[in-house]
Amino acid sequence: MSLDSEYRCAIEAAAETIGLKAWYKSARWKDTTKLVRLLRTNCECCGTFENLQVHHTTYRHLGSEVLHLEDVRLLCDTCHRNTHGMPTLFSDGSATIHVN
Repeated sequence: MSLDSEYRCAIEAAAETIGLKAWYKSARWKDTTKLVRLLRTNCECCGTFENLQVHHTTYRHLGSEVLHLEDVRLLCDTCHRNTHGMPTLFSDGSATIHVN
């Protein structure tokens, strides 16, 4: 078995047992988000470089996103909130929801 195959098998085996809350707190998720931010430097929706977050487009490969980077997108807070149908919050306390 090649080193690459061993690495993939180890990641996928560990991913099978992790829950969503535990995954978001894990060092591996933090490393995955760092990698995504290195590869994609701005919001994939609007292009801004501020308040960036990694968004799952699917949870099919939860825990092994590093092997399936097509499962995540880099979005700013506003676009991420809009993706989930959450209001955009402004510093004056007002809010709005944008429908894409």
